[in-house]
Amino acid sequence: MVSLMNFGMPSGCYQPVSIKEAEKIHKASMYIFEKVGFELENERALNLFAEHGGLVDFTAKRVKLKEEWIMEHVKKAPARIILHGREEKHDLVVEPGRVFLGTGGTAVGVMDIGSGLRRHTILKDVKTIAMLCHVLDLGSFLLFAWPSASSDNLCSNLAFSS
Repeated sequence: MVSLMNFGMPSGCYQPVSIKEAEKIHKASMYIFEKVGFELENERALNLFAEHGGLVDFTAKRVKLKEEWIMEHVKKAPARIILHGREEKHDLVVEPGRVFLGTGGTAVGVMDIGSGLRRHTILKDVKTIAMLCHVLDLGSFLLFAWPSASSDNLCSNLAFSS
C-alpha cells in the first residue's frame, strides 16, 4: 500500500546563523532557563516539572531548569514524529532533512494589509490564513487557537462550516 503521509519538502543547507552564533543562542537560552525560568499557569504541568527534577516555585508559578536536565530530555526526544491529521493523507512526518510551513497557532493579532496597522484577528483573517495554507504546495499545516479577543468570536465549528 502506498503511504498517504506527507513527508514535506527536502531541506537544503539553509543555515540562517553560523555554528558559533547557534552556540551563543544556546548558551543564552540555557542561562534564561536556569537563572530566569519561565512562568507556567498550569498546576498539573508545574507538578510534572517538580516530579521530574525541575526547580519549581509554586507561589510564583515559575519553573527553572538546569542545562543538564534539558539536554538529558532532548536526547530522549525521537528523531522522527508524525503529526496526525484528521485524515491519513494530512499526516506530517517530521524528521531531519524535511521542512514544513505552517501557522503559529495563536494569531490573536494581525497586521492589516490595507491600513498597515496591527489589530485583533477576526474570522475573515482566520479564513484567509486557512486558504493560504491550503494553496501552498509545501506540506503546509494550519494550527490556531481561537482568538478570544476577537469581536466576532464564534464557535470554531460554525466558522469552518460556513
